[in-house]
Amino acid sequence: HAMRAGLSVGSFSSIEPVKAMLLAAGIDTSAKTEADRKLLATIGDALQEHAKWRTYWCAREVRKFFALSGPGVFFLHVREPALIAQLTRDLQKQFSIWTIRVDSVRAENVTSNSADAGVHEMRYDLAVSNNGTLDDLSKEACTALRCIAGHLLPNTDVQLYVEPKLN
Repeated sequence: HAMRAGLSVGSFSSIEPVKAMLLAAGIDTSAKTEADRKLLATIGDALQEHAKWRTYWCAREVRKFFALSGPGVFFLHVREPALIAQLTRDLQKQFSIWTIRVDSVRAENVTSNSADAGVHEMRYDLAVSNNGTLDDLSKEACTALRCIAGHLLPNTDVQLYVEPKLN
């Protein structure tokens, strides 16, 4: 729906650089087993602690997207509340930030790694239900985007518009 409104849409997962690094070392984590998730979380945590590596890559992708595309919506997939808080601090002067939790009864309750700790306790700006069809999820996502657009552009009849903050 955002693309139909003339907006660019982008996304990036905070774990992608870790997956790519491990794959380059010959370690495939695409099966998403408990062991894969634990390895990704352990390596990701170590890289973040040592060099703010994951937040660097996330912020870089957000800035690159808006520099190349102009107005749009960027979905940054991050599970860890501490990373979300750090990215919010790093990006909130330049961009409007909204946290959205996707709830699903089908989601696995993963407890084997640090990435999933605190996910359910964090307070999010919006929640989207993913308990139906793909069409149902699309409608939920559009409702969430309209809510965000209404807060960014009050007193307008714009249906959907999200952009970087201007200085």
